[in-house]
This record gives sequence, C-alpha cells and structure tokens, in this order.
Amino acid sequence: MSYCPICDSYTEHFKYLNCEGFDNSYLYKDISIKKCRSCGHIYNELTDIELKNLKRYYEEEYAPSNLSSKDKNGDRPGSYNIHSVVRYEQLYKFILPYIKEDSRILDVGCALGGFLKFLKNKRNYKKLYGIEPIKAYVDEAKNENIKLGNIYSIPFEDNSFDVIILDQVLEHLSNLKLAMKEIRRVLDKGGLCYIGVPDSERYHDIYWYIIPEHI
Repeated sequence: MSYCPICDSYTEHFKYLNCEGFDNSYLYKDISIKKCRSCGHIYNELTDIELKNLKRYYEEEYAPSNLSSKDKNGDRPGSYNIHSVVRYEQLYKFILPYIKEDSRILDVGCALGGFLKFLKNKRNYKKLYGIEPIKAYVDEAKNENIKLGNIYSIPFEDNSFDVIILDQVLEHLSNLKLAMKEIRRVLDKGGLCYIGVPDSERYHDIYWYIIPEHI
C-alpha cells in the first residue's frame, strides 16, 4: 500500500507505462503513476535508486542537452529570447500588483536566470536572487546572485524574501512537504509565493505521460 506524499492518505494504481527501449536515459524504465483516494493528487512513485538516477539525469543529460542546443530561440530553462520573454510577460503581469522596485525576489530553479534578467531590464528591480541545483547552469549564468542550492535547503536566512517564484518547479519534486516548509521559512510575513505548474487536464497525448522528470 502506498501513501500520498501530500496528505498521507492511501493511494491507488492509476496508470502504468513501460518505457524500456524508449531511449537510453539514466532514468527509470517503468512509470508507476498513483492517485490519492482522498485529495486526488497524481504522482509517479519512485524508488530510492530511481531518485538517485533522476539527479544523475539532470546533471548528465538534461542540462548538457539544453546548454549545448544550437536553437538559441527555444524556450529552454532560464533562457532569455523572444519566445521565453512572452512567457515571462505573462508571469510578470500576475505578480506586478504585489511587487515594488525594492522587493526581495527569489526565483527557485532559475537555471540561467532568464526571468531575473527580464525583471532587471523591465524596471531595474534591485534585489533579485536565484537558486539552481545544477552546477552547469550556475556556472554558465555567471551571476553572483544565482546560488548553487536546492529547494529542500535554500541557502538564505529566515524571512529573506518578499516574493518567491516557483515556475515549472513543483512537478519536478519528490518531497513537496519539505519543499514548501523551506519556502515558508525564507518567505517573509505577508510575502507572495507564485506557483506555476503544467495543466494536467491537457495531458491528452500519450507522450505527455512519458516526461519522466515530471514526478
């Protein structure tokens, strides 16, 4: 019997996919999707070995593939180009009523820091920070305000930020409770946490279920 990582209720089998031979990735060959009977949370149940391979996948496949891409106009993690700016504009319009030029803003999982660059160019926001768990992205970003770190242990003091951005992050996490506990720790009283995740109602085609990094 499995238990929901959100509410600790019993879960039931929802969908099983065998991806063996689909590619040569470090990632798991089987995808076992569970659904919580109580809160309805749907997730990919991973073993400890699969979680270790997931980390290896990000460092040795995911990041190198994105960083070496010749498509400079693709909306890739932390990119800053004509396509990514369209998405940043949508995010910005949502948070604009809640931020000031001196707001302390943290972008979690910022990759190359494209959204931070967008904010600086938009209105010269002065207190912009990011954390990124993949060293290759941090090195490539060359920004002293982008720190190497992950959401489970954010390298900042309590109540450090007025706004925290979690854009396309939560679907990559195995421990949502610990992640949100850490977000609460570094978010100041009265602060805003923006969360953007994929729309599960639009997962119609089978290949959407074979995005293995989406837990």
